[in-house]
Amino acid sequence: MSFPSFSVYQTVTELGDWDLSSAMTDFRLRHAGGVQELQRQMGRHFLHASGETPPVSAFDGPVGASDGPTVTIGGPDVIVAGPNTTNSSESPVALQYKAFTHLSQVQQALAYETAAGVWRRGRDDPATRTMGMLYWQLNDIWQGPSWSSINHGGQWKLLHHAARRFFAPVYLSAWRDGDTLRASLVNDLPLDVRGLLSVDAVLYAARSEADVVTLLPPTATHAAALTAAPAWSGGLASLADAVTRQAQPTQLTYTSDYVLRLRFCPTAVQAAVGLPNPFEVETAGDGAGGNDTQVAAASSAGLTGSSANESCMSSIAGLGAAPGSAACAAASSALVCGEALFHPTEFVDASLWGPPPVLSARALPGAQTGDSGALVLEISSDVVALWVAVEPPPGLAGNFNASGFMLLPWQPQVVVFTPDPVEEGATGAAPMTAEELASKVTLRSLQQSMQEYEAGNPSSSALGLLNGVSLRLSVLGLTIFILTML
Repeated sequence: MSFPSFSVYQTVTELGDWDLSSAMTDFRLRHAGGVQELQRQMGRHFLHASGETPPVSAFDGPVGASDGPTVTIGGPDVIVAGPNTTNSSESPVALQYKAFTHLSQVQQALAYETAAGVWRRGRDDPATRTMGMLYWQLNDIWQGPSWSSINHGGQWKLLHHAARRFFAPVYLSAWRDGDTLRASLVNDLPLDVRGLLSVDAVLYAARSEADVVTLLPPTATHAAALTAAPAWSGGLASLADAVTRQAQPTQLTYTSDYVLRLRFCPTAVQAAVGLPNPFEVETAGDGAGGNDTQVAAASSAGLTGSSANESCMSSIAGLGAAPGSAACAAASSALVCGEALFHPTEFVDASLWGPPPVLSARALPGAQTGDSGALVLEISSDVVALWVAVEPPPGLAGNFNASGFMLLPWQPQVVVFTPDPVEEGATGAAPMTAEELASKVTLRSLQQSMQEYEAGNPSSSALGLLNGVSLRLSVLGLTIFILTML
């Protein structure tokens, strides 16, 4: 379960309602003890019990007592207020409510992906044989907490953005198996997919790409058609040792100081014997009877937004003719780089308690594109930022194409906002320019939410942590329908 996005919730509430103990919260939740259940779950992953001291910050030295050394890279951080930073005039209770909303959506997305990964990896396991899953529920009937992935009004929650990843036709799944990190490639396409698999460690203190520790350089591998198979594994202790050996001397190398990033980028597809090619398109014939068949595959260039023609290779193993633009576009949309993040420690124990990331948005030149009125923004951070949520201002109907991502200080994220079509005679927010959207968009990181929640009521994070039964991440409020192969 998660709360609705705050930009949606605030359209039907007032300042006094932005309190976890308010009558409006209870009215909208319709589940006695629901806030406390979510708080107990958050206490397992994001929040300290009363009296605990946050770990050493990887960014700006200690924020409390700790057994480990401190780290400063590139000098002390300077926090500069901007249009997308926290409004310091808001009450701690209101800030805590916003933080709780974000944390609930992060928690929901992690729970669903944990479950989805297990079931998708099991498609070839004789004891499991699950082709996939459906989750409850898709959309909301009003602005209130629910199991949905889409807010009332159509705006995506973080779960829906995550679902694009864990429902991708070619999916990279990483999970912990005792003291080992394992990764599997799930391929639901009737095509063999070849690509490059890489593993690295992104230190929370990293300021440039040079600070990233390579654990597995891009290595050729493949995902056979209609399979789920192991792709890589590594002992967590040996991975930690490797990070220690390769990290910069000034950087900490405890497991609380980094996230492991696994990536699989398809480079080509190959037809599987006896299976149809989903990227074939029928084009008009030459008048002599019959149709021409075209096929496609995606290159690494096409995965970063190049044109359809640039995204296709001139020679595709086993697929024959050069692809046309329609088939090329289909392949490029399906065969995208997949990324899996693995955190060796819980977020609450990680080095995430220094000054929170300073996030900013700017309109890109020529940012209004096409007849859809899509607007293009570039999102940046001064430090490594986790689970960055990007929300349009209240009343602006539409969606960004990405939210809930890790943002690196040397690699801004380009996001595209596509407004909902306006029906004839309908009323609503006036169209915006990209510059206006950049000044009004709401940006929030996991670090900010963790800290603002605890600042709002330090004792509340301990509620129910020592008493009662804590909910496991993979079963948080889920009602799942499993599609099982017969």
